[in-house]
Amino acid sequence: MFNGSNFFIIKNNVIQFWGTNIKEPFEIKINKKIKEYIDKKNFSINEISEFTDDKDYKLYKLCLFFRDDLNSNDGRIMLMNKLVNIGVDKKLATVIALDAGSSQTIVSSEYLSNCDLSENIKEKVISELFNFYMG
Repeated sequence: MFNGSNFFIIKNNVIQFWGTNIKEPFEIKINKKIKEYIDKKNFSINEISEFTDDKDYKLYKLCLFFRDDLNSNDGRIMLMNKLVNIGVDKKLATVIALDAGSSQTIVSSEYLSNCDLSENIKEKVISELFNFYMG
């Protein structure tokens, strides 16, 4: 996260993230846990900040956790978010997650061979799919 241009801004009740390593810019509402972390680490408010140290990355991970947790009632959405976070294009991640959640398709190595993914990303996708199918 530190070797590219990645940014965030903390506003009154939301945080926005964007940058070269963040595939899909997003915004999340600040909850009590996030607010505590922001206050504890003395983050600037209403100022664009660049990821420069561990506290920035930890804030990002905390926000990802709560963003994913908001959709925890739908495993397909969680899978899609995990695939996006490992580098899969959002549209492709959505298709893979929907197919994995359907009863008509099994997303396997053969299925993924038809997707435009690097071998490294495919391995990570297979790992996430294994976890998804195992429940």
